[in-house]
Amino acid sequence: FWGRQPTSTRRALLLQRLYPYLSRSPVHEQALARQFFGRNIAAHQAPGFAHDTRWRTTSAIKRLSCADISAAVERSDAVTELLSMLPAEFRRWNPLAQDQHLEIQTLMSSYLLSAQGDRMLMAHSVEGRFPFLDDNVAALANKLPDAYKLHGLDEKHVLKRMAAPLLPLEVVARKKQPYRAPNALSFFASDAPAYVGDALSETALRAAGVFDVKSVTSLVRKCQAKTGGGDMSNTDNMALVGVLSTQLLHQQFVAVRPGSAVVPDLSVDVDYENRQRVPA
Repeated sequence: FWGRQPTSTRRALLLQRLYPYLSRSPVHEQALARQFFGRNIAAHQAPGFAHDTRWRTTSAIKRLSCADISAAVERSDAVTELLSMLPAEFRRWNPLAQDQHLEIQTLMSSYLLSAQGDRMLMAHSVEGRFPFLDDNVAALANKLPDAYKLHGLDEKHVLKRMAAPLLPLEVVARKKQPYRAPNALSFFASDAPAYVGDALSETALRAAGVFDVKSVTSLVRKCQAKTGGGDMSNTDNMALVGVLSTQLLHQQFVAVRPGSAVVPDLSVDVDYENRQRVPA
């Protein structure tokens, strides 16, 4: 919409309706929002353009990598590699179909259904059921016109229209509100578990050899300074959680040698006296 007239200030006002749930969002400052979301907007038809802001924000964590990791990362370009694997007919698809394909390929199983789905649920002994993943539902959704699925910024449009007689207006008309896990500051509260300090200590960081000790220590101090009030940027939030997760993985699966496999002593005991013939 904005990309068709990139110099339009009126079309850029649509950015104000993004991310109503974020206390720190670039859309709160119109000039910043136009700069952030308008980068390379002339190339809005290029494959992957809609995901560029996410990729740029996430890639900021690379600034925390140690020299060896940084050098290894610089030798490859994950985005270029991903785009090279797109289907031959990708460019013929409409923009919504292109974005759906990239979302499914990059976020569905590796993130939404794992970190935000199965892992979180099974950690609390809950087995999830996701009706929108039913192959028949997905096949039907793929046949629907784009305006049925995304009407302006109103997602699941036709589903909301169908459910309108059954649901309260505040549910049907509610702005998109994704569930979000507690941010990085939750790991620095007064009741934070001891493993946080251990995993982010200089000794642990050097032992893992993944991150630059000075950079991570600076980020940790920044988080600690924020515990008295104020929010952190989304980039710092993601960076801290990414570092902590990596450190815990190293401690639990790399630093600790696995014990020797236990071979159970199995035997078969057949009760011949009480056997019963099964009818044919």
